[in-house]
Amino acid sequence: MNYAKAFCPGHITGFFEICDSDPDPLKRGSRGAGFSTTLGAVSSAAVEPRERQKITVVVHGLDDYAGGDVSISAIRHLIGDARLKVEVETDLQLPVRQGFGMSGAGALSAALAAAAASPAEFGFTRDDAVRAAHVAEVESRTGLGDVAGQSVGGFECRLEPGLPPHGKIVAEPLDSPVVVCVLGGALETKTVLSDPLQRERISAAGRKAIAGFASSANIKRFCDVSWSFARDARLDTPEIAKAMGEIHGSGCGSMAMLGHSVFAFGDVEMLEKTLAKYGRTFRCRVAPEGARIL
Repeated sequence: MNYAKAFCPGHITGFFEICDSDPDPLKRGSRGAGFSTTLGAVSSAAVEPRERQKITVVVHGLDDYAGGDVSISAIRHLIGDARLKVEVETDLQLPVRQGFGMSGAGALSAALAAAAASPAEFGFTRDDAVRAAHVAEVESRTGLGDVAGQSVGGFECRLEPGLPPHGKIVAEPLDSPVVVCVLGGALETKTVLSDPLQRERISAAGRKAIAGFASSANIKRFCDVSWSFARDARLDTPEIAKAMGEIHGSGCGSMAMLGHSVFAFGDVEMLEKTLAKYGRTFRCRVAPEGARIL
């Protein structure tokens, strides 16, 4: 067997517009802005030729999560009909279904590790792994823009949906600490993306946010526009609004899309202390680079 290990950063979207109507999944996704996080997913893959294809994914998370379907789909898209046995084990470093891009991180790290561990004659590349993970995510409706952001890292604006050359992403490295906090139960992205009324509200608020945001890594502006988006789209909750009210003076932040969670930049000691009253906190940094082989 050949072995490889890969890391994919987490990803937090501040605001977005749903763009998932194109029949080509590589052109589907979202327009919006977000950033990658140094907490993400680590996947180890073992690959060997076999008479019959077999894919196994085991995911270890911070909460009850037996998922792995999106990662299995990503590997299937990657290897096609290749007669390979692929075994992947993934460790998630942030909670799932809270807007931290864990399904995308798991899928992309798994696909990257599987590509690197596959025999050289198959010729699987990093770009192949990114495309496979993106397609798996948008088809599963577990995310729209996470994999695109996670592939480049830093602070990014997704100006056109999908992956290059169709999608357009402008990214800047941004070395900044960030605190994230989970304030409520898990939120299923596919449930939100399947609700016609919520889709309409999100896209209308997303278009407004994009029009009012300059594509530069200005954290304060990003947080302000993101918080306006959350309220315009009616995604915020009273508890999230209360938490956001308390962090003023220590920094700025908003709601992570899509989850019952928030992110905040500024005085991380004070922010963590303040947000800990509301839920489980994690401290990390903006990831300066995208998914990679370890």
